[in-house]
Amino acid sequence: MAVFGVLATLLGSVTGVLGLWPVAVAAVCAALIPVSVRHFAFQTAVLTPLLLSLVYLGGDTDPGYTRLTDTLLACVVVLAAGALPGLGGPRAQVSVRLSLAVRATRDHLDRVLTAEAPYAERLRLRREAYRALADARRAVEVASAEHPPFGRDLAAWAPVVSALEEIVDAATACGVRLDQGAPYPDAELTARLRAGLSDLADAVAARRPPTDLVLPAGAAVTDCATLADVTAGLRRARRLASN
Repeated sequence: MAVFGVLATLLGSVTGVLGLWPVAVAAVCAALIPVSVRHFAFQTAVLTPLLLSLVYLGGDTDPGYTRLTDTLLACVVVLAAGALPGLGGPRAQVSVRLSLAVRATRDHLDRVLTAEAPYAERLRLRREAYRALADARRAVEVASAEHPPFGRDLAAWAPVVSALEEIVDAATACGVRLDQGAPYPDAELTARLRAGLSDLADAVAARRPPTDLVLPAGAAVTDCATLADVTAGLRRARRLASN
């Protein structure tokens, strides 16, 4: 944002210093103020010519260079004291939020596949899972707006969040089938799914690829479409996290 501010101020300074119809410039820029609030750089590009035109009309015919110098110094301060030390912050935020989302997904799935689990508890865990996933997606979206290449790298976690959302959706559908009398999966299958999600959560938190684990084979879940979707989502999430 500081760099955008410098570019916009440079444009505004040139317009203001040239003194080209300062009254017309002020009128046009004033009309653009309601639209300019959508973006910081656009707002700076609108307000700078407006202010410089008003200063020019007040008798100061050389305000542009001072304004540009001040903005350049402010940009250096922002980049040095704010942006550069904080480049690791978004990455840590994404790791924490995504790890919590994986654990919430695991807890929800674990309760769904556990016989005699109270419905109220399953409902609570499902809500927590969706809330954690929403927080993780928001963290990824905020981090993706950071300076490249950091923002571009962090944006790659968005498909992992989508895969986790598919797991929660499939787990919810599986819970409905189980409530209607479908047989519960065997303990080994449940344990493998739990281990796969636990390892994924640890890998995301430690910022490392997931370890090689034996996930349920396709033949083990072919009789349950919802469990097949859970397994497919888990495989996809782990594969994406490995890249």
